[in-house]
Amino acid sequence: MYDVNIMKLAPMRIIGLPYKGSYTEINQAFNELYQLVTTRQLFRPGTLVIAIFYDDPDVTPVEKLRAFAAISAPVDVPAESPLVERSTPGGDHAVLVFKGPYAGLHAAYKWLFEAWLPDSGRTMGDAPPYEIYLNDPSNTSPSELLTEIRVPLNEI
Repeated sequence: MYDVNIMKLAPMRIIGLPYKGSYTEINQAFNELYQLVTTRQLFRPGTLVIAIFYDDPDVTPVEKLRAFAAISAPVDVPAESPLVERSTPGGDHAVLVFKGPYAGLHAAYKWLFEAWLPDSGRTMGDAPPYEIYLNDPSNTSPSELLTEIRVPLNEI
């Protein structure tokens, strides 16, 4: 149903804001993040916009869902409060590029975890999946949005 590539990725330093609540409303955290990084002039050429999702929304109550709204940041970009520094894992990842409205991401995740992963011969690593937003929703129609879903995998 979707194309998935296995890629070996380097760890990435990220800075951002923890978020708790419905994943469909993480834009609240991103709005606050954008205000902070714009005011502090933390955007650099090639900055990526990233969200980490720690819990499965199909089994975790909405009020307990945890996520992290972030940007990639080289070491010279400070993570001053309320920003928090984290990192994405290195190693093998299943990478799926989803095209379409963010509302369709849940179905892509379900397929990735329920169909592709069991048939792939691979297992999910110890780190949570995360998304890289490849274009800007403020100037891209929902049908043209590109989101890269990255799932860390255990090494073979």
